[in-house]
Amino acid sequence: MKKLFIIIRQKIKIRDVCILLLLYFIGLSMPKAAIAGLKEKSNDSAIKHLYAGWTFSYAAGNPSLGRPALMTSIICGYKVEPWYDVEIGIHHLGLGIREPLGGIFGDTLRAYSNSFTFDVLMMIRPFSFLPQFRIGIGPSLHWAVRMFPAIDPAILALNDVTMSEMAMVGGVLKVDYTVPLSKKLEIGLRGQINVFAKEFQGFNQSPVGALYGFAGVGAFLQFRW
Repeated sequence: MKKLFIIIRQKIKIRDVCILLLLYFIGLSMPKAAIAGLKEKSNDSAIKHLYAGWTFSYAAGNPSLGRPALMTSIICGYKVEPWYDVEIGIHHLGLGIREPLGGIFGDTLRAYSNSFTFDVLMMIRPFSFLPQFRIGIGPSLHWAVRMFPAIDPAILALNDVTMSEMAMVGGVLKVDYTVPLSKKLEIGLRGQINVFAKEFQGFNQSPVGALYGFAGVGAFLQFRW
């Protein structure tokens, strides 16, 4: 026991003990307000990486029956590191086509499509000198319903309705550029391309071997907190 005490006393120098005691008393004397301020600052730095917003795009593809239409999107994300974010998006794209029948019958609905797409992306800032620019890629899930009423030209009446519902998985490629207006408000431009594989539910009426998907370009408004 005596030998052990001698070894410990040789290993631990008086200078080290003084340093430890000094640090201990500095910690005791640190004001509680300062500690609370550090905690609050830490929480703020974590929370400000959250963002959410809306995107309005000019889009076209299979969900819009090949015609341009308005696509609305809700975006939420989290800045994990300075060079990348994790983002989710929900997009609505649909279109109803009306054509005149003539005479007293006026217009009638010839085709209708309604779809929702859910994306999960990893958004990367590839250039350190241009942090406003991001490019992202990730999986995508698509659900759509399409309706095609058949009109009998002889009697100008609704003869039958063909309806299809489908769900499919695929991928999304997205690029955007952000312009900060303040610490919490941003605007910017965003473009994306969604391509889907063979449906796992329902029936795809597109030609065999043809790609199913859509592309869109639009502007967004985004908040950070």
